[in-house]
Amino acid sequence: MNLLGTDTPRLSWSGDLLVIGLFEDAVELTGDLAELDTKLSGTLTELIAETEFKGKEGSSAITRVGAGSPIRKVAVLGLGKPDSLKLDSLRRAAAVTARLAKKRKVKRWG
Repeated sequence: MNLLGTDTPRLSWSGDLLVIGLFEDAVELTGDLAELDTKLSGTLTELIAETEFKGKEGSSAITRVGAGSPIRKVAVLGLGKPDSLKLDSLRRAAAVTARLAKKRKVKRWG
């Protein structure tokens, strides 16, 4: 499995799994994330609320998106505190993402 970055905006992305990284205690959806949530009929808001997601490093939650969406599943991934973010933190986040994708048999994720 290869992990490749993309410059496709979240609002335009399509595929099996879209993973959104959120910092600890900063899970309020604003800007393009609020737009994406609207596009996904509130799926992100529901996922965060139902799982009581707080953005702690290594935490994650995943759900299916309703029919007709170009995104099949969406996940939130905790990045921890912003001032603690380091290259190694991003490596661990990528590993959590890869495990989620493998467990859910995802072919295309971003």
